[in-house]
Amino acid sequence: MRISAVSLWLVEVPQTEPLAPYRSHIRTSSTTTKAITKIDTDDGLYGWGECNLNFLPGLDLNRMRKDASEWAVGRDPLNIAAFHLECPFESRLKAGL
Repeated sequence: MRISAVSLWLVEVPQTEPLAPYRSHIRTSSTTTKAITKIDTDDGLYGWGECNLNFLPGLDLNRMRKDASEWAVGRDPLNIAAFHLECPFESRLKAGL
């Protein structure tokens, strides 16, 4: 089994009371930004993930999609040790994958 496709979608989630405004040590916001991820395999199996992308500088979803696809397609999705040793992405995107 090999990874055949990686998809990412950016989602802005509005925050309402009592959660709003969202606060971090960097800034305050009335929304939270998430990436929804889907990994497909050549066996027809797929999996979903999610990661928090709040306040990441220079967020470029198209670049994230391209990089994740180029790196992951063709890899064994069951080899978790290799994933953790070799995955080059920022920890939040890595968690979503």
